[in-house]
Amino acid sequence: MSSVGSTFRPTGSSHFLSVGTTSSAVQVTNVTQASEFMITNISNSDYVYITIGFGSAPTAVIPTAGNPQLGFPLLHGDTIIVSATANSYVAGICPSGTHNIIITPGEAIR
Repeated sequence: MSSVGSTFRPTGSSHFLSVGTTSSAVQVTNVTQASEFMITNISNSDYVYITIGFGSAPTAVIPTAGNPQLGFPLLHGDTIIVSATANSYVAGICPSGTHNIIITPGEAIR
């Protein structure tokens, strides 16, 4: 697993999301305060393409040539901290198989 390069202070419960070849999403709830999410791809292989939305669950779509999509890839075993608001949704999709991510709301301490 890669280091996120800063200290992270969780401010709510972590959420688990199983991601397959069709988009799936989870709303990150039970948050006391959050301005960021730490997202970790705990799978041993392949990447997960992540999209974050507020108000309703977004649909994650892997971009292809000539078909750009909102979101970002998260490599297997990698962690990223992204800006998000409490009760946002995190959606994911992967090119094959089933992979798992964990989302923790909180704040990076830089």
